[in-house]
Amino acid sequence: MRIYAILVVFFFVSSTIDSYSQISVTGLPESYKIRTKSVVSIPARMLQMIDTSLLLREDREKNISNRYSVLQHINEDILKTGLKTAVENGYIWRYRVQSPFAYSLGIQFSKFHLPPGAKVFIYSDDHTQLKGAFTEINNDSTGQLAISEVKGNNATIEYFEPSGLDFRGELEIGSVSQSYRNIQAFIDWRIDINCPEGDNWQLEKHAVCRMIFNDGTYGYFCSGSLINNVRSDGTPYFLSACHCIHSDVEAGSLVLYFNYEKISCNSNTDAAYQTLSGSKLISYNQNSDFSLLLLNNTPPDSYIPFYAGWDASGKIPASGVCIHHPRGTEKRIAIDTSQLNSNLYGIPWQGSSDLSPVNSHWLVNFKTGNIEEGSSGSPLFNENKRIVGQLHGSSFFGDTSYFGKFSMSWNNSSIKNQMLAPWLDPDSTGTTEINSIYRCIQPLSEFKASSTIACINSNIIFTDLSQFLPLQRKWTISPATYSFVNSTDSASRNPEVVFLKSGFYSVSLKVSNIGGENANVKANYIEVKDTMKLELSGFRADTSLCAKELDTHPIVASGLLNYTFFIQDSDKFDASVVGDSLFLTIKSGRLKSASFRTLIKAIGRNGNCNSEDSINLKIIEPVNDNAADAYLLFPGSNGPFINDCATTENNESDPGSISCTSNTTWCLNSTSEEPIKNTIWFNFKGPLNGLVTIEVPNEENRICVYNANSYSDLISGNTTSYSIVASSDSRVKSATSYPIENLKVDPGKTYWIQLDGINGETGSYIINIYDYNIEVFPNPNNGKFDAIISYPVESMTDIKIYSILGSLVYSRQVSIVKDSYKFSFNLLNLYPGVYYINVSMGKILLKKKILIIK
Repeated sequence: MRIYAILVVFFFVSSTIDSYSQISVTGLPESYKIRTKSVVSIPARMLQMIDTSLLLREDREKNISNRYSVLQHINEDILKTGLKTAVENGYIWRYRVQSPFAYSLGIQFSKFHLPPGAKVFIYSDDHTQLKGAFTEINNDSTGQLAISEVKGNNATIEYFEPSGLDFRGELEIGSVSQSYRNIQAFIDWRIDINCPEGDNWQLEKHAVCRMIFNDGTYGYFCSGSLINNVRSDGTPYFLSACHCIHSDVEAGSLVLYFNYEKISCNSNTDAAYQTLSGSKLISYNQNSDFSLLLLNNTPPDSYIPFYAGWDASGKIPASGVCIHHPRGTEKRIAIDTSQLNSNLYGIPWQGSSDLSPVNSHWLVNFKTGNIEEGSSGSPLFNENKRIVGQLHGSSFFGDTSYFGKFSMSWNNSSIKNQMLAPWLDPDSTGTTEINSIYRCIQPLSEFKASSTIACINSNIIFTDLSQFLPLQRKWTISPATYSFVNSTDSASRNPEVVFLKSGFYSVSLKVSNIGGENANVKANYIEVKDTMKLELSGFRADTSLCAKELDTHPIVASGLLNYTFFIQDSDKFDASVVGDSLFLTIKSGRLKSASFRTLIKAIGRNGNCNSEDSINLKIIEPVNDNAADAYLLFPGSNGPFINDCATTENNESDPGSISCTSNTTWCLNSTSEEPIKNTIWFNFKGPLNGLVTIEVPNEENRICVYNANSYSDLISGNTTSYSIVASSDSRVKSATSYPIENLKVDPGKTYWIQLDGINGETGSYIINIYDYNIEVFPNPNNGKFDAIISYPVESMTDIKIYSILGSLVYSRQVSIVKDSYKFSFNLLNLYPGVYYINVSMGKILLKKKILIIK
């Protein structure tokens, strides 16, 4: 059977907010504390576009399972190219990097030497991720620093330097890692380290770390472990696989993730993790596939560093346990309860003509859990919880895993940097087995309950969140009318409790280890009720919401434990339930109605208690929010219309706020002018005389008139598919109306009007259309007519009606106001036939033919 190596890992990018720390100090960037301009003013480096499809194809064709990113070397000196801003007690420099298609960005400083008081932060645009502050404590002899990755496609580097220093700091970005993979594979055989299978390995798990590193061109990652030495002096040696790291460049770029795991068994929440960066390659050998690194920094006590013991005797292990990071995900465990075997034949590896020697590897067949890409380098523990090997790879079918023997790596060479013994037993004592050590500090007790309100005779699960590796626990609950269930008791890590009587219960957790003990008491923490009432919070009985705001207003149920939601008009929504919250969004292709009502109902359960609540929800959307639903305007006064709930469409046309002299753009009133935000759409037909005036008597609006063949041209993103005929906005501050006057248009052609509030203003709008025309209706008629004169200037108007022979048969004078004026006239006394109405307004003469029928 041909054997194939499992190499390293596909990088996994989590979607949760970062909960991480690297050796750093607390604090916030100075830019968080002051009002600054938008990030667009910060100098930015747009990285070279990564060809994701090409890279993934290369990975498949070349069987590269461990590559996840591409590096770009940029060599940017932050103090020269960054935006410099004066702040209290010093200056800050800011610089952005962007990669449109990256899933995460990793910053590696090629120059990092900070003076006392200087600080470096790295954060995302939305501020959900913040790394730092990195200070002079991160200076080392290499003058470099690698930072764990920022999820997403942008990152800002901010450097603060106080005034009055003896020397200027050095800060240069050498390269940026752009990840092109975003893989999260949920495999049934994965076992969380904090599931019951890992209960006996809660010390050893702290030795295992996720690794990220690069070779100067691409980024990779693996697993590995802190390892003890015979002196037990806490020297930070780190064991992994040779096929993971075997060069100084790779070792120098290393970033380790300590305590990267789920907070509890199969939880969706990560525990807080910590990182360290930088190492030196001490020793490596491909025969047993090991590499030994010396970390640049000793892990602080708060990392709970555990230095794993080892066994170099070569004795056959009675069982094997592997703790690892499959595919870059949180820590898992795999267990083989049977005796291990040695390889009796040379092992060929894919992509190599070399054979691993006979008896160089342990053969493991895991009965519980399994290993995957990214597990490479992870430790294999024997029944005495000592490392006996590190993962090299697996068979083609994945049924057998191969771990390079620790005993083979120990002294099976004559070259010092190709074996472990000279480093882990520097005094040549001949020791072949040692125990683990860990830096133990007093634990800090913390816990939470699955719910703080319960129905009588219902279950509550308590989760231990204590820090710094507690080894013993004691739960105490008062009063004593409760019972532990499901094989848990007062010493369990996460006990399950049933409460037998109503009332308030206080809960205490005391944790201890050899460093000391600590207790946490939460008085009246649990309230147990005979009956419980469900409430849908944040809404009145009859609530109105804009369609665009719906997804930011979850419907939250409270008062019980488990909830089921029912939606009256479920066909109109995309719905998701997260815990006690219902999230709704209007489905694409939603109904083109201004609003509709729907009933939302929830049923809650907690043990023997049940309750329900409902709300009547009104969803509001302007009928003409989208260009496809433009409202047809007629001569005269139209409206009112509102844009309170309006939105902009993808690629919606926009004249921009560029010039105050052009008639086809809006005027830039201030540096804070917002782009289009709450647009509504209208259209009109060009009148027969080819002349129109458009007026919106509201001082906080802007309008634009477009010539387009269809509404789809206006949202195509192609500016050549439409043209801007005219625009108007509040460029005259003293005015209350900004008409587009005497606009020449093609008779009968459809034109489009876009209306938006300035800087996101919303409100009610009237649109007046003046087409210098007179409309008579109904026409023909028996002689009783109505007329509307559309003219934007107030004046006295002469109305004259002539017969087809030119005789004056009717005369009247009316007062025309600025809005459209409607009046009636009675010609019932005239004979049937054709007549002409003439309207004189100064130099303007409007004519219309009318027909009297009997």
